[in-house]
Amino acid sequence: MLKPLFILGVGLFWNHLIIHAQNTGIYEAGIILDGITYSEPGNSLNNRLIVKTSGQKLNLTSVFLKTFKNISIGNICKGYLFYRIYPDNGVAPSYKRLDCSLYSNINGNQPDFQNQIWQNNSVNTDLIRNLVPGNYFLELYYAAGGSNNSSACNDTIYLNGAATIKATIKINSLFNIRFTGFLSSSNNEKVFLSWQIEQVTSDLQYFVLEKSHNGVAWKIIDTLFPSGTQYFYTDKSPFVGVNFYRVRANGAGKTSYSIVRRVYVGIVENIVTIYPNPVYRNLRFQMTAIIKGRYDVVVYNSDGTRIAGLTIEHDGNDHYVTIPLPASTNKGVYWLVLYSKAEFYKRSFLIE
Repeated sequence: MLKPLFILGVGLFWNHLIIHAQNTGIYEAGIILDGITYSEPGNSLNNRLIVKTSGQKLNLTSVFLKTFKNISIGNICKGYLFYRIYPDNGVAPSYKRLDCSLYSNINGNQPDFQNQIWQNNSVNTDLIRNLVPGNYFLELYYAAGGSNNSSACNDTIYLNGAATIKATIKINSLFNIRFTGFLSSSNNEKVFLSWQIEQVTSDLQYFVLEKSHNGVAWKIIDTLFPSGTQYFYTDKSPFVGVNFYRVRANGAGKTSYSIVRRVYVGIVENIVTIYPNPVYRNLRFQMTAIIKGRYDVVVYNSDGTRIAGLTIEHDGNDHYVTIPLPASTNKGVYWLVLYSKAEFYKRSFLIE
């Protein structure tokens, strides 16, 4: 329920004051946390649980209020957000205040009543900075400064009658699992995997071994439970061609991944395929079974001079990429080179 703005000493009868004053107040307010808009009424923050991991942020980036007013009786002078954060077993501190200035009128000017938006889009505050793992309460309420027709702004109206909105923030500790090694090999029929962790911790529950044919779409091939710091596994049914593997450690709602290993089974040729070859005007090539990531693509002539290049974001699928070649490119043998921080591919082609 909105608390009306009662302004005394304006020379009106009591019942007349109530009729007009109840039409001055806040009818909506909200904040943006980590890009999500919470509003009252609407997508309320009240009774929400927000879960974070130690080291993560909870960014408050914007505050807004929507007010309506009876111009002949009173005015809205300012918008406010009052908030505080404290441990669930701690003493609540004083509220902090964020001011909102007038952003715009709603629906233009009206004869007696004017709806307005009050806003602050430059907050950029990390609400959980330096907080240790644990449970916390986030309490807040919205208010606006009111006045009569003088310049004073010392009456206050509240959304929901100044009832606080209360959410719970849970900050988890980091998952203390560190992979110290992950190796792979193949006899061209099976793939042999081994990995190590630094230590077994109380929050480690199990390992999930995952496999992919392109480094993008993963499937679970087995689950292993903690039995020490070193583990071995044999994949008896690998894909023919390229196989990607990774290990996921799980525990207490947290996960940690190993690095990704790639293994070839059988003959894998033409990972970078140039088609057509010989090339005319445009170089067109396909990236087959190459791990996703950012790649620099460069074309060199036989003397090692760069003649064309670009940077691509490869999504791991077998797409074709086209590079326009300079019109002055002469006939001869050229080299296509693809490389990232961890990958390198080189193919020759002919221009006739």
